[in-house]
Amino acid sequence: MKIIKNKLILLALTTMMASTTGCATWTHLESKVYTDKKQGFSARLPKDWMRFNQGKEFIITRDGVVLNRISVREFDFNVRLLDTSKMFIESMTPQEIADISIELDRANKNIRHLSILSNQPATISGEPGYRIAYTYKTSSELSIKGIEYGFIHKDKVKVITFTAAQIHYYDSTVGDFEQFIKSFRLQ
Repeated sequence: MKIIKNKLILLALTTMMASTTGCATWTHLESKVYTDKKQGFSARLPKDWMRFNQGKEFIITRDGVVLNRISVREFDFNVRLLDTSKMFIESMTPQEIADISIELDRANKNIRHLSILSNQPATISGEPGYRIAYTYKTSSELSIKGIEYGFIHKDKVKVITFTAAQIHYYDSTVGDFEQFIKSFRLQ
């Protein structure tokens, strides 16, 4: 009887620890200006989205990262990029960086039937950069639509990406991304 009681206590403690850890991984967001010191930016976050609190990149989602996601990532110069022999180099133009970003997507095994809808210059927080709009299918055949902004800042390539499932989720959350981009400021 004592062994069963100890196992139940251990099970209860394990369950409690697992559920508490989950709470620390995601933070429910309110619409306010957020500053990310590690990534060096501030932006107005959309209401009712959640921020992932672990890892190198900034990630938020409203309905789950497969259905919709906004992320901010940084890439170092002169470092071979995953699944390619390419690398970002300091002397590259925004268009050359955009071209490599597209190559990275084409090399990604989870992205199929990538179609570039537009690829044009853009200014992000006063920095010259690019804006790419695209569609693709995931390895599980989910149709995704996305927008990517990229630019050079402080010896790194910074990439801001929005992706969402084309059916319902893109149309219902692209406005949140547009507000995020309009409010995006480098620190």
